[in-house]
Amino acid sequence: VNVALVCADQGGAEKVLMQETSNLVGAYSMRLKGSPDMRRCFARVVGSPQGNWCTASAGPARSLSPSVSMFGVSFYTVDSLLLQPARPMSFCPKSLNPRPAHPVFPAIPPLPFLQPSACPSR
Repeated sequence: VNVALVCADQGGAEKVLMQETSNLVGAYSMRLKGSPDMRRCFARVVGSPQGNWCTASAGPARSLSPSVSMFGVSFYTVDSLLLQPARPMSFCPKSLNPRPAHPVFPAIPPLPFLQPSACPSR
C-alpha cells in the first residue's frame, strides 16, 4: 500500500512531506533530511498500488510516536495503518479453492488400565 507522511502547518493546512510503498507485510520506512518538527505529523494510507482493497482496508491516520533519538537522528513509529475486515467486501472475488474443513482424526483407543498395587506381581 502507499503510505504518506503528512504534516500540518500552524494554520492547519496539511502538506504531504513524503510518500512510500510498503512491503508485503505492510512495513515501510521514510528518511527525511534535516530536523523537521514532527509534532503535527501523521501517517495515513493513500492508496493501493494495484487498487486492490480485498486483502486489507485502510485504517485511520496515525500520529507518529518518538521512539529513539541519538546523535542527531530521531526514529518514530506508527501503529498499524491496515485493518483486516471480518468479512470480505462484496466486490472482492470469491476464493476458487475453498479451504478444506479441519481433518477428522480417528479416535484414540483407550490406554490399558494399570492399577497400582502394593503387592509384587508373581
